[in-house]
Amino acid sequence: MSASDLSTEAKSIVEKALEDNLKVNMQTVTVYKVDSSDLEQFVYKAFNGKQWEWVAVEECGNYSSHEITVDPSELEDDEREDVDEWLFGDRKYPKTYTNRDIMNRLCELELIPAGEYVVDSSW
Repeated sequence: MSASDLSTEAKSIVEKALEDNLKVNMQTVTVYKVDSSDLEQFVYKAFNGKQWEWVAVEECGNYSSHEITVDPSELEDDEREDVDEWLFGDRKYPKTYTNRDIMNRLCELELIPAGEYVVDSSW
């Protein structure tokens, strides 16, 4: 329903808001949206078949979305070492890690940009 479909009183309220130049305080932000399977495939192809199971690590439900802030400055030395042993070594899976650790390391390696991400998971 558009403003032209409103009652006279409702139209008057909308017109007044427009005349008063009322604005909602908001800002434009960049959010990277990616499917978890695309992240897994990227790592698989880039790192010689390394398996990353986003859904299992995140323990997420089907058709779910997860917000992650990727900021490599938050990556601790032991987290970096663990992810690197997995990415560049013989480990099938890292000893301990989170999806955020992996994404922060990918960013630190300049493979993905820093910022806000929404990762969609469906299986």
